[in-house]
Amino acid sequence: MLKLKRLPKVILIASLVFLSLGNYYLDNLSGGLDETVVPELYLLILFINGTFALLFLGVTCFIIYKLWEVVPDDDDRITPLKAAGFFIIPLFNNYWGFIAFTRWAANFNRYIYEKGVNTPIINREFSYSPAILNLVLGISFYLAVFDFGINLGWVSSEYFFIVVIIVFFYKAIDGANAIIDYKQKNKK
Repeated sequence: MLKLKRLPKVILIASLVFLSLGNYYLDNLSGGLDETVVPELYLLILFINGTFALLFLGVTCFIIYKLWEVVPDDDDRITPLKAAGFFIIPLFNNYWGFIAFTRWAANFNRYIYEKGVNTPIINREFSYSPAILNLVLGISFYLAVFDFGINLGWVSSEYFFIVVIIVFFYKAIDGANAIIDYKQKNKK
């Protein structure tokens, strides 16, 4: 059987906060720049900003993978690799957020109820929050990229999404660690 390790909540959450703050400051810095004035600096800031965004996505996928590893799907349709991997696919990830977050919360709540693990449930309605914000973020991003002339508040929805996903992961990692402790205690 797979040996489960406790998830390092502080490191994971701190890395999400660091990456989102780096992204925030670079967004503010690049907001005053025009690509025609200093094109090299503008491109450098865009490259660094994109790197922060990709690292944020990588840490998010890692957390999703680990959460699904601790609480597998009840009918084995969703593996940890699918849960994290499908989140990387552009456009599809807007749909997949609903599956990855809400299905995990349902499986988590079912598992702790069946096994009697002493940890708070994760509100299924709250698990829709990162999925809905991911959808809004995706729509506003694609409207901005393809310049449809519609502004849904891309930057404000991005930071609201980051706060909600950090709160969700904070609760989910606590719950996953409680399950890991329960499994290790009952294995002996």
